[in-house]
Amino acid sequence: METSKTDNSLIHIYNEAANSFLDNIDLCLDLDEDHIHKLRVEIKNLRAILILVKTIKGKKFRKKKISAPISKIFKPTGELRNIQIESLILDQYDLKATQIYKKHLAEIKKKTGLNAKTALIEFNKNDFDFKNEKAKQIIKKINSEDLDLGIKKLISNEFEKIIQIRNKLGDIKAFHEIRKHLKVLKSVLKIKLVVNQDEPTEVLLKFINTTETLIGDWHDKELLIDSITQFIENNINKPNIYLLVNLVEKIRMENKNALKIIVLNLDEICY
Repeated sequence: METSKTDNSLIHIYNEAANSFLDNIDLCLDLDEDHIHKLRVEIKNLRAILILVKTIKGKKFRKKKISAPISKIFKPTGELRNIQIESLILDQYDLKATQIYKKHLAEIKKKTGLNAKTALIEFNKNDFDFKNEKAKQIIKKINSEDLDLGIKKLISNEFEKIIQIRNKLGDIKAFHEIRKHLKVLKSVLKIKLVVNQDEPTEVLLKFINTTETLIGDWHDKELLIDSITQFIENNINKPNIYLLVNLVEKIRMENKNALKIIVLNLDEICY
């Protein structure tokens, strides 16, 4: 049975995301993997909500200006998160094969960790609070009808963008772009379920989430393959480098199989 809320559920969702984001800023100063991951999830959720508000309000809503303070910490924490993910992936494989590259990662992690921590320390909370209040005042004025129409429009827009990219798949960047749109879809579908709970949306959200996760795992391994390959080229004479060569081939084969499932899922989403 379908249920509906007449109050502005979006402001409650936005407040929860913004508060969680702020709470995680301080937690992330320890550069813990889980804290960094959660912070970036919250940033993506906030961005998705702001995209929805922009879809509803149009040019009246200056999304980029409001999200500017967030963007300043997104890139440096992303670079650190990439290193953390590479290390986590390597933990799945034989230590003898990975240890030489993990030492290399540890050196890079020091620099990316310092950059991320500096960005977090320098994060301007006053600027964020000011712009956050501006956003909240606009979101509070969005009525249920406009929210419902905005959700439908944004879902349609994201599907259209995914289909366009799907029809032009060429390299790793295309899959990364699709994944970004799937993340927006995930966020807006969750909002839709708060406003109107219905089973088809729940089923779609589950499938979108599965596909986005598959692409994420595949993409992370593709980046790792590129990084290790570059490391091999620069250290071809190091002892036991052939172990890394074999590891790359193993990961590449795993990704080839994963890609088949991803393409099938995308076909189901698009067609």
